[in-house]
Parts: sequence; structure tokens; C-alpha cells
Amino acid sequence: MKVSISDITVSDRVRKDMGDLTPLMDSLDKHGLISPVVVNEDLVLVAGHRRLQSAKKLGWSEIEVIITHKISEEDLLEIELSENVYRKDFSPLELLEGYTRFERLKKPTFWEKVRRFFRKLFKLES
Repeated sequence: MKVSISDITVSDRVRKDMGDLTPLMDSLDKHGLISPVVVNEDLVLVAGHRRLQSAKKLGWSEIEVIITHKISEEDLLEIELSENVYRKDFSPLELLEGYTRFERLKKPTFWEKVRRFFRKLFKLES
């Protein structure tokens, strides 16, 4: 469900430094919000502070949220910590593979273009 960004309260958070929000803002601008922010029933932010700040900076008036119910202050803090600690970044090799695949999709070879053309023409699956 969408709620007005101005209705969301951000209480005392562990993260003080938002870092550079530009890449996240670019992603939100290009792809939209992929993962909704989480709020409690009083619209106090539970998770997604950087997403919320990026949406504000982009001038969004509303944002998609997931509402959690009957959550304690202890749970709020545990969720904030776990969301930011238990995530795993790509390894350098995984990043290399991902960007290599991305570049091939953006700049296909002549033969890849021919293959895509015939797949589309004959409605074959990739």
C-alpha cells in the first residue's frame, strides 16, 4: 500500500550517515521502488531509511510500504540492525560476471543480434 511520505515518522536510528544516495536515487528513478519500506501501524519507519530519504530527495509524495503490527521497540532495533548487518555484498568475481553479462546485453555482437532477431521472429524462448 502507498502512504504519504510526510506521514512517515523516522525515530532515532542507528545509522547516522546516509552515504551517497545518488546511485540509489538513480535506481529509484529508473526502476522504481523494488523493495518497499517497512513501517509499523503508527507509520514509524522500521526499515528502509535510505530508500525513504532517496524518495524524498526525488520529490516523491508517496511511497510503497509494508506495515508490521504490534512491534516492540526492541524488535524495531533488531530489524534495523539485522537488515543492515546480515546482507551480503557481491564478491569481486560475482560483480565482474554481472557487469560482463550486463555489457553483453547492452552491446550485443552481430551474431547475438541475428540470434535475437530469429528467436523473436519465430517466437522461440531465450
